[in-house]
Amino acid sequence: MNSRLNYKKYTKEEYQEIINNKVIYLKLLTIKKLLNFRLSNDWVARKETQENISELEIIKKYLFNNKIEIKDNELNEKCNFQSLLVTTDDNVKIKTTYINSWVKNPKLQNEWVVLSHGINNHRQQAMIFGIELLRMGFNIAIFDHRGHGDSDKKQVTLGLDETKDLSAVVNYLIKNYRCSKVNFFGWSMGTFTIMNYFKQNGFDFKINDWAILDSTTSSFRELLEWFMENIIILNYYEYFDIVQKFIYSNFHFDVNKIEPGLDLESLHQLRCLYIGSEFDRIIPMKYAKRAYQNKVKCEPEIISVWKQYKCRHIKGIKNFNEEYLNDLKEFLNLNK
Repeated sequence: MNSRLNYKKYTKEEYQEIINNKVIYLKLLTIKKLLNFRLSNDWVARKETQENISELEIIKKYLFNNKIEIKDNELNEKCNFQSLLVTTDDNVKIKTTYINSWVKNPKLQNEWVVLSHGINNHRQQAMIFGIELLRMGFNIAIFDHRGHGDSDKKQVTLGLDETKDLSAVVNYLIKNYRCSKVNFFGWSMGTFTIMNYFKQNGFDFKINDWAILDSTTSSFRELLEWFMENIIILNYYEYFDIVQKFIYSNFHFDVNKIEPGLDLESLHQLRCLYIGSEFDRIIPMKYAKRAYQNKVKCEPEIISVWKQYKCRHIKGIKNFNEEYLNDLKEFLNLNK
């Protein structure tokens, strides 16, 4: 039997008795600390915005600090550049920036890529990937998920409620810009959001084509199993029900609903580039590989691609820049 589905169940009374155990509760507090996403390092972006530094200058400063050189003809005032708040269906304000590429690539006319960031990131950090897409000729949309950057401060739910953020960004884009295609690039939690978005909204072959997923997982439950048995040292069979109840009682989301690499039959036409990092201790690469394997099982002819790099979590673009970008271009058919 699959270990993820085979665990001991507890009543409310038994649950309360177990978390009253100080040793167990201290281990649970480790999970709470990791999931208690608040202001984190994105305060820098908010502070600079409040000081009336332009969005363009914030982005250029962030790229400069990350040793990414910007040429005179890149990210200048001639770019069609719009930064605003879009509103989700549950009335959350999402800070979003839409940027037109300065590169006139006839293959990519009016093609857009929406970038979905990971936990404790913000939209400026998305530009590490976004600048390369702009240089290829794609237009991009970057945004702060709820609970991050300049968006409303709401509880992070690892891709569940964040799907509403992504939907709002895409809906505004389609309504207000010329779009021949809208595709997606995400990493870590951003990949959970993208795949959940497709599961909820469906794949539209008229406007969708591909998604790039750097450091994803098959399901959060699998990831939690690894975390329990390797980091906080709790037996999965004995304590998974305690952990999922603890997360739900503190953060009000169900870990069993986060399944970016499962039930993908309806997305068999969506081409995905799965990227794994061999030394990843946040989302071990085996889970990204499992998500890829589940995806290709649903494809009549294999259209998705797997790439991996000898690096830590989402560091492929930094540590193996030339190889990483060549792999992107090959997947996107830009080398022809």
